[in-house]
Amino acid sequence: MNSISRPESNLGHHSKLGKFLELLRTNRIGATENQDYGNAAILAEYCGVSIDCRFQGRLQHGWAPYSASESYYLNNYSRTFVWSKKSRDAANNLGWRNFYDIGAPWLYLQALLERDGWSPWSSPRHESSQHKELWVYGNHSDLGQGDIQPQLRDFILRAKENLNPKTVLLQYRDYDTLRSHDPKILLGIDVLTLGQRTNSVTAQSHLFRLYDLLREHKKIVIDWPSTLLLYAITMGCEIEFIKNDNLTTAIQLANEVNDFELEAILSTTFHSSGSLETYGMAKLGKNSLRSPNELTKLIGWQSPRFSSNLIGLINLPLVVSNIGFRLIRNSLRG
Repeated sequence: MNSISRPESNLGHHSKLGKFLELLRTNRIGATENQDYGNAAILAEYCGVSIDCRFQGRLQHGWAPYSASESYYLNNYSRTFVWSKKSRDAANNLGWRNFYDIGAPWLYLQALLERDGWSPWSSPRHESSQHKELWVYGNHSDLGQGDIQPQLRDFILRAKENLNPKTVLLQYRDYDTLRSHDPKILLGIDVLTLGQRTNSVTAQSHLFRLYDLLREHKKIVIDWPSTLLLYAITMGCEIEFIKNDNLTTAIQLANEVNDFELEAILSTTFHSSGSLETYGMAKLGKNSLRSPNELTKLIGWQSPRFSSNLIGLINLPLVVSNIGFRLIRNSLRG
């Protein structure tokens, strides 16, 4: 099982041709980003349409705490669905009128699961998990497999030295790097990953598995203000910040952008269950949540057949160019 590869889903998207085709795709049948973590499918089910439906524009997939807008968009080339009114207002202040606040898909997922009888607050956690911790290496790598980051190695060793019952959660690239370059470091500790964020069956179940994982742990031990931190807050988890180089950098960055509220949160080692709920819900855009009818009208869903045909036409040049590149590379190797 360890030999199973993870084909990257963004092949070619960073080339000029790839960026142009992605923009074209975004404005016709939706950005590739919309499929991250199964977000588009969550919104579709909430709206009562097929999860294969698409929509024009792009959907925020994560929290950007060190941006004044708390999102990462640098232009208004496409309709954009952000989480909070703060992000929408920041765009409007730049004259961008095609930004809409709808709340985070995570909150819609919670609504769907509560419909099915799941709730983070309604019942106590299993007795076996009352004292179990989830250690999260939040400042994960965005690069491919390479040398192990010293901070990552130190995080794992520190988790192993701590005797409390725990699970360690890593981003898949960090997990694969450790497994490839130093598998012995993973021995004697429960380490897992939620897999890729897009273009895979694991991506479609990503947030569902994370929801269940957070329900099974009383405390989150983390070293970076990642999006998962906000999700854990909404699940009633205790929050503990582990003091290391990553956390020092996170506190410095919060100070540099004058986010003194975040700086104070990061500088406080322990936060009890529920104490950060107002903060977390604000960042996730709870007040921007829409009803199924409101969200359907705003998004404008497209039929699966129309979307699939157009996807093929838009991706054809990129597929052809990638095939040509591989043929040339293989011929040179031969």
